[in-house]
Amino acid sequence: MFHVFNKANDLMSRNGAFTLIEVMVAMALFSILLFIFYMIVSQSTTRTRQQLESMYAMGSARRVSEFLSRKLKNSIEVVHPRPDQSEASEYCIIKEEDGALVQFYFNDRGDFASRNLSKEDPNPMILVKKPRSGLVIKNAAWVMRVDGALEFYLRYAQSGDQQEDVIALFDSFALR
Repeated sequence: MFHVFNKANDLMSRNGAFTLIEVMVAMALFSILLFIFYMIVSQSTTRTRQQLESMYAMGSARRVSEFLSRKLKNSIEVVHPRPDQSEASEYCIIKEEDGALVQFYFNDRGDFASRNLSKEDPNPMILVKKPRSGLVIKNAAWVMRVDGALEFYLRYAQSGDQQEDVIALFDSFALR
């Protein structure tokens, strides 16, 4: 007549079933663990993507710098920009040994290009392609110093509203 409450006996009488509250607590814990795992993977992926973009931009900037260095070593003079210019220029024109005038600039798509101004053909030649679709050129400028050195500035940024800098490159070239 007296019923003795035995917890072990009571659990066995349920036939191994879970209550609704136990199932909900387990699902909540699983959801929290799944969210934490997603955040870790998402942050890791974002950092990897940013490092790759930076690597692509740096490689592109290095190729532009190396190309300019080779061309300037084989040129007679820098026609534009001039040392007496107070502002930086968005392009550079050099005079090659054969007398040809060659313009270097970044086109609207962000490719580094050249155009031979001495010829009738106005088609530019793409020298270095834009690094990636997620990057834009924030600033590219040439400045001619009084001592005859040509300075080159290049900044790549992420496309979008905030345009955070990915890399900034500065290089200085002495003519011959």
